[in-house]
Formats: sequence, C-alpha cells, structure tokens
Amino acid sequence: MVSLADLYKAEGKEEDELIKKFIEENSYPMPKRKMEKMYIGYIDINGMQYMMKTMETCIFETMCNEIAGVVDSILEENAEYPSVLGDDATIEFHMFSDNMIFLCKNLSVLVTRMGLLQRKLIIQLGLSVKGCIDYGDIYYYKNRFILGKGLVSAYKIDADYHNPAIRISRNIIENEVHDKPSRFIKKVAYDEYVVDFYCIAQAFSEDFEIEEIGYIKDFIRTNLAENYSDDVMHKYIWMKEFHNEYCKKNALEEMII
Repeated sequence: MVSLADLYKAEGKEEDELIKKFIEENSYPMPKRKMEKMYIGYIDINGMQYMMKTMETCIFETMCNEIAGVVDSILEENAEYPSVLGDDATIEFHMFSDNMIFLCKNLSVLVTRMGLLQRKLIIQLGLSVKGCIDYGDIYYYKNRFILGKGLVSAYKIDADYHNPAIRISRNIIENEVHDKPSRFIKKVAYDEYVVDFYCIAQAFSEDFEIEEIGYIKDFIRTNLAENYSDDVMHKYIWMKEFHNEYCKKNALEEMII
C-alpha cells in the first residue's frame, strides 16, 4: 500500500504513478444522489443565541432535550403520513446552532407540521420562532449534507424577515397558493403570508380554544411587561396583534390581550 511518506520521497514520473496508485487505494465509493426539488422550512428559535450565552450549562442542556423531544414528536406524528400520501409526505430534519431545517416534497404537510411545531414550542416550552418556507433545488445526503439554491434562498428570506412567524416565500404564493388557497396560510400584509398556527392548532386540537390559547395569552402578556429592547418588543407587539385578531374573529373576547 502506498503511504504519504512514499509520495514525499518520489520524484517525476515515479511520483505521478505513486499519486495515481495512492488515489486508487484510498478512494471511497462516491454517492450518486441527485438534486431534488423540495420545500424547505428554515426556522430560528427566537432568543436562542442569547440563551446559549447566558444560561447555565445544566439548564441549557435540559432545554435542548426538551426542544429535541418536541421536534421528535412532530416527526413521529408525521410518520403515518407517507403511508397515506406517499413518500412525498416524508419530512427530513437537520439542526445546527439555532437553525432548524425541515425538508419535504409536500407543501401542505410541511405547513401543517411547522404550525404544530410553533404551537408546541410556545405552549410547552415558552419559545417562539421565526423563519420561512421556500421551494427549490436541494442536495440532501444522509443527514450530513444539505446544499443547494433552495437552502440559500430560504436562508436569505429568513435573514431579512423579523416578525415572529413562518413566512411563505413569494415564489410559493405566486405559483401555488394563489391558485389553491389554504386556510392554514394567512395574509398579514400586502405581500406577507405566514403559517397560521392558530388555525392549524384549532384543527388538530379540541383543547386549543379551551386551554391552550390561554397559555399563549399569558406568554405574550408576560413578555410585553418586560423591559426589552425595541427590536425584541416589536416581536411581542406583533404576536399580540396576531393573537387578538384570531380571538376577535372567533368570539374569544376573554382571551384578548
């Protein structure tokens, strides 16, 4: 077997032969994955970087385990979908730092799961998120490599978006949602559409308007009373307006903030 030491000692033609032999002996079977068109859910947990810096290790560790448990529950609940809707309903997941990436070929499934993720994080853990759903080319391999224009586009939308919601890209709105409106996607401004996790929670949980929405009300009201910076306070004011609009529309006056 050729070693690196042999390569260093060799010269000229002998060196070329040794390099060729070294490559042949040390090559690894190349994957043959192809780029795929997929929907990308690119999600940030609000305040995560601050929590990383300030929390004691044991407390942060507990929170990480709780987040992992919530994500696991979302993925496990989704496991039955492929048997009904086909493999396009499968969701792949990857996380780094405070970024969660969900990949799926079915827009409705991804929107629903992202809404249920929002609901569980805010009710169970008191965490809000922001992010986007976009569509584009993705190279995905064994949960190790996630690359492609679709990911870059989703990242750019997320970076430029500051409201505590999951925005649907203009690309998806113009090419899909206009022709097939979804009650789980809400228009909140002229060109701003978001995942309506309130409507999703209502559809999937009989307790949402009885018990769960009260937790959201308390979460928003508690944070509005804090002495946050203007950019952080903006998030809770936005959440208050979104929350109150749902409550007014559904005759939940006692839940209005």
